[in-house]
Amino acid sequence: MIPNAENYNADPDYIRTLIEQIKERHGMSQRATAKQIGISYSSLKDWMNGKAKHRYPDQFALEALAASFTD
Repeated sequence: MIPNAENYNADPDYIRTLIEQIKERHGMSQRATAKQIGISYSSLKDWMNGKAKHRYPDQFALEALAASFTD
């Protein structure tokens, strides 16, 4: 994956979709996901609820985690 800020998606539904993919692929809770990408759980919840906007680097970190596979 190569970062491209033109792919920024401010829609909270997109963040929720990434979180669901991470849970399905890695079994990670929302708290564990937040910790994995270096943010607070409350920030992640705020993004998912549309109370705050995430930055593109945070979105990219979630996308990379969602796209990664473990053996």
